[in-house]
Amino acid sequence: MQMFELIICYRKHLIADQIYEIRFTDNTLTLTNPKRPDTPKYILPLNWSSQITWQLTPKENAFGFWTSPKKFKWFHAKQSDLLILKKILSKFVSFTKVQDFYEATEHLASGSNSQVYQVVRKSDKNDNFVTKCITKEAIQNSVEKMNGIFDELNILKQLNHPNLPRFEEFYVGDGTYYIVLEYCRGQSLNSYIKELKHQLNVRIIQNILWELLQGIAYLHSLNIMHRDIKPENIILNIQEKKIDLKIVDFGLSVKLEPKKELKKCGTPGYVAPEIINLKNGKYGLESDIFSIGCVFYKLLLRKDLFQGETQNEILSANRRCQINLQNLSLIHIPITAQNLLSEMLQEDPRLRIKATSALQHSFFRENFRISTRNIPLTFSNNRASFLSQKSNTKHQQSDDEIVVDYFNNELPPINQIPVFLEYHKNGQKISQNQENLNSQSTDSKFMFRNVSKSTG
Repeated sequence: MQMFELIICYRKHLIADQIYEIRFTDNTLTLTNPKRPDTPKYILPLNWSSQITWQLTPKENAFGFWTSPKKFKWFHAKQSDLLILKKILSKFVSFTKVQDFYEATEHLASGSNSQVYQVVRKSDKNDNFVTKCITKEAIQNSVEKMNGIFDELNILKQLNHPNLPRFEEFYVGDGTYYIVLEYCRGQSLNSYIKELKHQLNVRIIQNILWELLQGIAYLHSLNIMHRDIKPENIILNIQEKKIDLKIVDFGLSVKLEPKKELKKCGTPGYVAPEIINLKNGKYGLESDIFSIGCVFYKLLLRKDLFQGETQNEILSANRRCQINLQNLSLIHIPITAQNLLSEMLQEDPRLRIKATSALQHSFFRENFRISTRNIPLTFSNNRASFLSQKSNTKHQQSDDEIVVDYFNNELPPINQIPVFLEYHKNGQKISQNQENLNSQSTDSKFMFRNVSKSTG
C-alpha cells in the first residue's frame, strides 16, 4: 500500500460534525476517531467488490460507501486530499458513476461481451484513455466470469512497463463494468502488415520483435502469461525514427500459481500446441513464446504459419504443428532469424527459448542494411545499451473445445451502446438517430482492436 500523509475527513451531523482519520491496515481502509485510535468506527475491505462513490465538485467534496446493506454514508474532506485518496484506491476498489469523470468520444473495438471506447477525462480534457465496457448481462451472475474480471484487474494494476498499457480505474454501473486504461495510439500490427506492399525490412522486424520480447519478458518476470499474443493485440505507433509498441488485451491473461488449473484459450493460428492438446490443466510461460514465434514468422513472410480456409482448418493445422522452416533460406531470411524462430517454435515447451534468452540472441546483434523503401527505425536506448554491453560476448479432442473470440469490426447496435454517458463525437452531443445514420462512415475511420473475453 502506498504511503501518504494522514488524511482527515468528517461526517456532517446536526449538532457537531464527527472527525475521522483515514488509515490503511491489513488490506482495509479504516475511519477512526482520533480520540480512540485503536477502535476503527468504519472498515472498508480493499477488494474489487467494495464500491466508493465520489462527489468532487465546486460545491461538494466527499466520498461515500455502504457501511451496511441499508446504510450509505458520506465523508467530507478537502478536494486535494480526496484526489490523492482516489488515486491510491484506484488500484484496490471499484468506483461508481463513471459519467461524472469521463465522456465517450469514439467507438474503437468490439468483443463477444464487451465494447471499447476512447474517452476524455472531464477534469482536464485529457483524451489519453479508453474504457473497456463489459455488460453485466454477459456475466449472468457467473462467479467464474466475475472472478475472471477481477483476475484481469489484478494483473492490469501490476503493470508498469513502456510496452504495456497503464491501468487507471475500475467503475461499476447499473448494467455495465468499466475498465479505464491508457489509450494506446497507433494501429495493430495486423493492419500494419496488411497495408505494406513489400516485405518488411529485417531491421524493422528486429525493432518490433525486440519491443515485443521486452514486454513479455517483463510479464514473465511477474509470473504472468498473456495467452493471446497475436498481431491484432500488438499496437504500433511509428513516428519518424521511433517505434512505440504496446501489447494489449489482457482478458485471457493469468498469473501462474502452483495448484491453479488452466484452460484452453487463445486464437487459432497462434496457440501453443501444449494448450491445444491440453490434458492435465498445466502449461507455462513458454506458451507465450510459441505465439511470439508465430508473430515473428508473419513478420518475416507476411503470411500466417498455420493456414486454412476456415477457423477450424486453421486450428487443425495449429494442432498438428507440422512446421517446416527449411524453405526460409531460399528467400534469403538471415540465418540468425531462422535460428531464433526455430528456438521459439519448438513443439516441446521444455526446449523453447525463454524471453530473456531471446533478447540476448545474436539476431539482435546483427546489423542489417536499412532499405530505403522502409521507414528507417532506430533502436531504443535500452537496446542500444544492451548491444554495447553484449558486443564482446559469445554467444485427440474436438476443435471447438478451445476458447476463441473472433474479432468483429462492426459497431454495436445503438441500443447496446452503454448509457453511462451521453454519446459525443468531436466534442458535440449527438442523438442516437444521428449516430445510427453516421455509424457506417465513422466506423471505417478508426483502428479497431480485438477484446478477448475473460476466462480463468
